Amino acid sequence: MGFQKYVNLNCLVSVKGIFLCLVVGCLSAGIYFLTESFEDRRGAEVRAYDEVVRSWITSGRSQFDGLTITLSNGSSSFPVERDTTADILADKTISDLVTYEPLKYRMRGALFGTDISWDDSTGELSQNLEFSVQGDDIPPSSFALSAKVYQTKIHPTANQKNCRYQVHGSWRQAHCETYHAVKNICVQVDLTAQGWVGNGKGCHPADGWNPVTYSTVKGSQQSFGHGEPPVGIVPGLDDIQLTIRSSVDPYIDAMGRTKDTGNFGSTSQEELSVGLILIGTGLLLSIPLCAHVYTIWREDPRRQMEILESVDRDGLEWSELNKLQRDNL
Repeated sequence: MGFQKYVNLNCLVSVKGIFLCLVVGCLSAGIYFLTESFEDRRGAEVRAYDEVVRSWITSGRSQFDGLTITLSNGSSSFPVERDTTADILADKTISDLVTYEPLKYRMRGALFGTDISWDDSTGELSQNLEFSVQGDDIPPSSFALSAKVYQTKIHPTANQKNCRYQVHGSWRQAHCETYHAVKNICVQVDLTAQGWVGNGKGCHPADGWNPVTYSTVKGSQQSFGHGEPPVGIVPGLDDIQLTIRSSVDPYIDAMGRTKDTGNFGSTSQEELSVGLILIGTGLLLSIPLCAHVYTIWREDPRRQMEILESVDRDGLEWSELNKLQRDNL
């Protein structure tokens, strides 16, 4: 009752209320975009990124070029090939981005073998990958990476219903489980006095720059309140992509600055244009609202005098007078 005393709900859900909400929304959003255009967040990030690109062009790429990289999983060895395919960013405005020729080393295949079966007793399996790097004018080097080939994740906040229909996991041993197998591995390497060595980081900021990304493996049984882990050979292990990048690669810098989106955002000119359009739209929408308020302001004294006369003449209740006043809003 207290809320209705000060707010006319009928007015809010009417055409007048809708226009008022649109006006306030457009003006607020327009002011926000105008403020963002003055700060020019994109410009600051792009200038720093372009400096990284220029450093890559000057020295970073040439130092990383011409390497011979071999991967060993303990039983087999694989060559990691040079790759110069373009790294596509999601940014639509590329005129302010300095272009460069990319370079990384890649291979795709069964890095850990193809006959790995899911172990229900442990729910995970870790293996080491050994990398050896040789190149001109640098000492040969080697480094290792320990990666979980597959793993089980526990979702402690999910109940049986959420586990089945939202998490799409298996309810087992009074908790919700999901199962994951390695899909991609991307490793950063640094040039040191001992040669090229891994720094323990991946190429994307998600999951704390984890070098390993996973795909979901469906459990052998999934139903409401019940589930079982996968059985047999773990699928997808014959098609794992490995990428090795220099830590000064502009692509890594772009992923870090854009929070893994590859999009530096709108330019200040675009934000200014959007802000002005929204403010202009808000002002246009306010015209009929202002006209309505003006009409009420002009007519209200005359109507109130008529109502007051009718109160004395016909004995209308003052509550009815207040209702008539509220209806004019």
